[in-house]
Formats: sequence, structure tokens, C-alpha cells
Amino acid sequence: MFKKWCTYKGISDAGRLVAIISAILIIIGAFLPWISTAAGSSETGISGDGIITFVAGVLTLIFMFYRGRPHVFALLLGVISATVGITDMIMMSNAMEGINGSVGIGLYFTIIAGIGIFIGTTMEILRCKCK
Repeated sequence: MFKKWCTYKGISDAGRLVAIISAILIIIGAFLPWISTAAGSSETGISGDGIITFVAGVLTLIFMFYRGRPHVFALLLGVISATVGITDMIMMSNAMEGINGSVGIGLYFTIIAGIGIFIGTTMEILRCKCK
């Protein structure tokens, strides 16, 4: 059943493309605001945990151009990025209860792109195992 699905040429391109686009979004998200306040101040991700997601995005981008085992590392980097993003979102939401502030777009980019890397690399790993 999976043999036909996995050997379809569009699937391999799709998984790799999803992971590459997601890695680029994580890199961009690290430089966007992760938190902003009503007073107009904001903090970018790169000034905190965004450095972790930035490195994960760069490494994922590199790993997606290799075949085989590096895809497993890219998958783990996607999980790490999404986990960092979700953890930071929860911590920031709790910290902003008394302050008039909001979670920034960079954090949303990070979470969505981390999930995208997980999906894309999973598709690529399944395709490689089916051959």
C-alpha cells in the first residue's frame, strides 16, 4: 500500500520542499518580534531562545540537501524548535497576565515552521524507506 504512495515522484519533492520552506521560516522568525507590549517595546527571538531556533533552522536547511540519516537529525531539530516555541509562548502568556502585551509573530512562525519541518522530514524519511 505505501509502496505506490512513497515512490510517487511528487511526494519526495513535497516533503523536502516543506522542510526547506519551514527552515527558512524559522530563520526569519528568529529575527521577528516574539513579544510586544502596549508601550511599543518588543523583543526579537534572537535576543533569547531564538538563537536556538535560528541554529536549528540553519542546520535543518543544510541537512535537507543530504540523503538518508541527516533527515532524522532535521526531524529532531524541528521538534526542538516547535518545543522551544510552545514553551516560550506558555511562559510569555503567563508573564503577561498583568501587563498589556502580546505574543509576537516570530513566535508563531517558529511554532508553525517547527511543525512543518517535522511533517516534511517525516514525508522524506518515509519516501527513502519505501525505495
